[in-house]
Amino acid sequence: MQIHGLASHFIGPYGNEWVRTPAMDRLAARGVVLDRHYRLDSPIADQSPPYFPADPDVIETLAGSGVATIYVGDRPSGRTGWVYADTVARADHPSGSLLPHRRALYETISHLPPTAPALIVVDSSTLLPPWAPPARWLSYYLSPNSDDPEPLQPWWGPLPSDDEVDDHGTYERVQSTFAAAVSNLDRSLTRLLAGCRTRGFGKESLIIVTGTAGLPLGEDGSVGPAGRIVDAAIHMPCLIRLPHREAAGKRVSTLTSSADIDQLIARYFQSSTDNCTGTLFQDSHEHLEIRGSNETAVITSDRLLVRSKEGDRLYLLPDDPWQASDVATQREDDVAIMAAILNRAAN
Repeated sequence: MQIHGLASHFIGPYGNEWVRTPAMDRLAARGVVLDRHYRLDSPIADQSPPYFPADPDVIETLAGSGVATIYVGDRPSGRTGWVYADTVARADHPSGSLLPHRRALYETISHLPPTAPALIVVDSSTLLPPWAPPARWLSYYLSPNSDDPEPLQPWWGPLPSDDEVDDHGTYERVQSTFAAAVSNLDRSLTRLLAGCRTRGFGKESLIIVTGTAGLPLGEDGSVGPAGRIVDAAIHMPCLIRLPHREAAGKRVSTLTSSADIDQLIARYFQSSTDNCTGTLFQDSHEHLEIRGSNETAVITSDRLLVRSKEGDRLYLLPDDPWQASDVATQREDDVAIMAAILNRAAN
């Protein structure tokens, strides 16, 4: 499953302590969490294509070997090799709802033989603004408290500008309204997975829940798809529930990207008896290159260099995830090392 707009810092498995995501918490406890999973480009969240498998050859290989490759979603990309089951969200479906996806998914799997191998990608844009979360979750996040006796109003309509979100009240409204949508998504995910289990998709299934492109909401001062390479846009959640709960509770701290997910999917379908984790993500990437619309970047275990026409920016990780302290002028040697990595990649 891939969710447009979902970034890692809004869910419990990545340390969020104020947004309720019990379904994803359970999935993480019973599976594998990729702590440093990145998108290698920085697309606009509401225009990003299906995220995995990223390599079209993976789909062609699977389809050619008899695997049903099914896309259930509201944003079909027209990529070859898929059987599409389009979903249409009605105006009365609140933000975070996966009801149309559940219906299309259950109808699709009802036509599959019980033992038929299948790769099913559920793709949803339910978290993209403008938001309309259910009243129960709005009440949970926007109710008055001892620190603020006046209830916040939900954020309706388009996202605010970068300047507008500097206002503390606007920031709280945007963050809380989105949190309500995320919690509703989590609840809907519980129902979707329960429905799959009752239909025979259970302990032998490989389940992946990830984002496609994050949606910055003022964490680093930027809002929405501004074209900048920021952590909230490129740091993707990736939760993997392996068959029979193999490697339950494992956390992978090395750098990973969609190419690693492609390899895992291919390995899963190539072997029905061996542990499909094998050496799960054992081959660590020393760095990843990221391409944005106006910037390029390279990330290592402890540094992030962003290059643009305005100059270079260097941030130290993990101490500065929101890119608040540019240390490029103080650490020119590090900038040169990181820039050389980008230059080699470009050539």
